[in-house]
Amino acid sequence: MSSFYSSLTWLFTLINVVSLTALALVLDGIERKVRARVQRRIGPPILQTLYDVLKLYKRPVTHDELAGPFHAVAPALAFAASLVGAAMLPSLLPVSNSFSGDLIVVIYLISSVSAITSFGAASSGIPFSVVGGWREASLMMTSELVLGATVAAIASSSGSLMLSSLMPLTKPASIKVSSVIALVSLALLAYVEGGRLPFEITEAEPELTGGVLSGYGGPPLALLMHSILLKRVLLITLFLDLLLPWDAISNALGAPLGLVVRALIFILALLIASIICAALEALFGRCRPGHAISVVKKAVIISGVALIAACVGF
Repeated sequence: MSSFYSSLTWLFTLINVVSLTALALVLDGIERKVRARVQRRIGPPILQTLYDVLKLYKRPVTHDELAGPFHAVAPALAFAASLVGAAMLPSLLPVSNSFSGDLIVVIYLISSVSAITSFGAASSGIPFSVVGGWREASLMMTSELVLGATVAAIASSSGSLMLSSLMPLTKPASIKVSSVIALVSLALLAYVEGGRLPFEITEAEPELTGGVLSGYGGPPLALLMHSILLKRVLLITLFLDLLLPWDAISNALGAPLGLVVRALIFILALLIASIICAALEALFGRCRPGHAISVVKKAVIISGVALIAACVGF
């Protein structure tokens, strides 16, 4: 019987990973269409991002002779980290491979995508890419202050760092002010870390180059683009996991209907969150790197309030 449940867990995990990997490309296409509509443009087809990535996978690999060794392996490492993160997060289907402190591991995996991308760009021989990499690193380090305080508030409020125990933070019987503020902070962080305007500052000179993507071509470029898009989905997924009562939905309907309804609700929630982010992004222009980092620093106040509220028991 234990082997059956183990096999079921691996199957659910595989379904989650494959689904999130595909949804990352489709949702980006939907966001591009939404941004175009808000700006009164037609925009590309919804599957355009999928077409672009598949086309890049078919092209030959290009190498930059001036780049360091880490520049070549960074796309594969970033993609691997995002895949492991997708395997650990409950998404379309529930998984039971949680362990004590798994929230820290999930946060580490999501953050490592940005770290690997920035260091890979900084190790290239292209000045625009190096500048873009350091900008990405600066924004990431600032965001980590918000993330650290948010995680500390969640842990202090709930007394646990296990995702299965935290889902959801909005339990009616034990909801706290600190949990609500922490969710707001996490939502802001998901938007910022998603590389959305006005926080998309990694392009050193948008008219000439693609910032951290410079120096890559073919499959490595496809892997890096896919990793960044998958990281966006993982951030939203973590927020939804802590917000919505997934177990209550599944248990109320029973299996297998509960699993199907859970998957449909998750896709719908993910779609709504992506549309909201895209609509907001269409209203902003790219700001200066210093200004973007300054705005993120102010978000530390929100996470700090959540941490203080959690420490005093609210």
